[in-house]
Amino acid sequence: DMDRWKPAKKNGHNKNTKLRILHAPNHPMIKGTEALIEAIELLKSEGLDLELILLQGVPNDEIRRAMRDVDLVADQFVIGWYAMFAIEAMAMGKPVLCYLREDLVDLYVKAGLITEDEIPLINTGLLEISSKIRWAYDNREELWAIGRKGREFVQRHHSTEHVGKVFAEILNELGIRGK
Repeated sequence: DMDRWKPAKKNGHNKNTKLRILHAPNHPMIKGTEALIEAIELLKSEGLDLELILLQGVPNDEIRRAMRDVDLVADQFVIGWYAMFAIEAMAMGKPVLCYLREDLVDLYVKAGLITEDEIPLINTGLLEISSKIRWAYDNREELWAIGRKGREFVQRHHSTEHVGKVFAEILNELGIRGK
């Protein structure tokens, strides 16, 4: 629901403020939570002004409120694809760190479901977390554009309007007509 997950305001991503990162793992081991925490502690020890907001076992409304106030969302670094948390973040116009397996991207491109380089996530493998956060910290002016592209991507591929059209096409192919 694009209205439910709309951006609260334009992200300023001011270089003089703390970079706030949200991570809300349902399964910390398969999301790479420990590696994320270690990367943030390393970067903080190097002088980067970072804050990790780590939420677990909280209602979705609390996740949505927290998401409005962060600069970056950290999804997962192990599985190789994105899911609902990343979709919600992109719908809110937030840039997302998430590992995308190249073979899965290729599969979706070959199936005609997406185009090459269309997924606007900051592709981040388990061993790249600190370098990708450092990049985001140093390139905050680019985060807003990534977030905007994410919202457009969700509108094209995951919105209730798009999913409704897909189901209508399936029903039409089956010969089932709506009212």
